[in-house]
Amino acid sequence: MKKLIKQSILCSMSAFAYIILIALFMSNGAKLFGDDDRGIMAPIAVLLLLVLSVSVMGILIFGKAVLMYLDNNKKDAIKLVIYNIISLFIITIVYFGILFFVK
Repeated sequence: MKKLIKQSILCSMSAFAYIILIALFMSNGAKLFGDDDRGIMAPIAVLLLLVLSVSVMGILIFGKAVLMYLDNNKKDAIKLVIYNIISLFIITIVYFGILFFVK
């Protein structure tokens, strides 16, 4: 049980770190690519980044659980997904708390 909780915290923290990197990339997009209007190029880039991010998040949150499920460790796989969601929820609450109190 403790091993599953540690894995979920590691996965959730990895997901949070990835989100921070993507947010930094997006907030500096104008510096990196300029402000000029490129028509359809920007929406394509955003959608490509979205698909990449969904893939990475899927692997981070569900990857280990899917492997456990396929190895017939179904109860622990479901517990791991639940722990991952709870860990992400706690990170989200803490982050929003920081945003609320730090102005």
